[in-house]
Amino acid sequence: MEEKNWWKEVKKKDKLRTYIIFKQPRLKVENYLLTPGYYYIRSLLTNIRIGTNKLEIDMVRRENIEPHLRFCKQCTLNQPEDELHFIISCPHYNALRSKLFTDIGSISNGKWNVMVLNDIERFCFLINGSMDSYESKIFVLVRKYLAQAWKSRK
Repeated sequence: MEEKNWWKEVKKKDKLRTYIIFKQPRLKVENYLLTPGYYYIRSLLTNIRIGTNKLEIDMVRRENIEPHLRFCKQCTLNQPEDELHFIISCPHYNALRSKLFTDIGSISNGKWNVMVLNDIERFCFLINGSMDSYESKIFVLVRKYLAQAWKSRK
């Protein structure tokens, strides 16, 4: 019952628009929290997951600009800078993203070719993990990617 009520509330909150894409309606400790690493780097993934971050989608929310007009300032695609755009499609991060996808393929011995997934599947895979023995290593790579991407914004 608690999970049902919680999920109803989650779906009502505009700020959690990305969260409902990848989150299963279950209350549990997420695996990415259990992988080793520094608090700061682990918090980057948490901030992406919960929509509290320095992306335009969140930053200009306080200025009452419509979500579809919160454009990415890192590229010229004229798309809202939300979590999906930041992680999956912004050309500003293409080199970092390409390295991430190559590294995922390498550490998984070819099991995970992230490029064959569509954008939503790719995003969910990076956020939720692979649910196998490679998951911890993949989370480390994703966190490294996020740290480098945030750094490149400055």
